[in-house]
Amino acid sequence: MNLFEKKRLARSKDKDMVFKFLDARSEKTGFFSSLFDIYTFAIALGVKRRKQSVLSGPTSDPIQIIYFTDEQRKFMDMVIIHDSNGDINKIDKADEDIVKEMVTTIERYANGGLEILLKTIENHPENAFEQILLLLNDELTEEIPHEAEEDISW
Repeated sequence: MNLFEKKRLARSKDKDMVFKFLDARSEKTGFFSSLFDIYTFAIALGVKRRKQSVLSGPTSDPIQIIYFTDEQRKFMDMVIIHDSNGDINKIDKADEDIVKEMVTTIERYANGGLEILLKTIENHPENAFEQILLLLNDELTEEIPHEAEEDISW
C-alpha cells in the first residue's frame, strides 16, 4: 500500500507570492507550467543549496502528492534516500511513521528552496524576472561534479 501518494504537501502562505510569480499561467514572469513543477524545483534548489526550513505560520492549500508526475515522485524518493545517506528503508511507503518523515523532509527542502526564490524576488523587485532567470540558468547549467558522472548502473 502506498500511503505516501495519499498525503498532501504543505506550503507556507508567506511563499504564495513565489508560486504566483513563477506560474506561467498567471504572470508574464512565469517560468513553470504548474504548481507541481514549481514545488519540485523548490525541492531541488533546497537540496542543492542544503537549505531546509521548517514551515511556519499559516499554510496555503496543501498539494496532493498523487498529482505530481511519476518522475517527480521518484525524484522525491531520491531526495529522501540522499537525505538519509542511502537508507532505502526511509522510503517504505507502507509505514505511516516513515511516510510522515518523508512528507516533513520534502516540505522542509521545498520551503528552503522557496525561501531562496522569495529572497531573490524581494532583493531585486525592479528586475526580479532577470534575477530568477539567472538563478535558473546557473542551477541548470552548473558543471556536474566528476563523481556524479560515474556509472551507477545496478
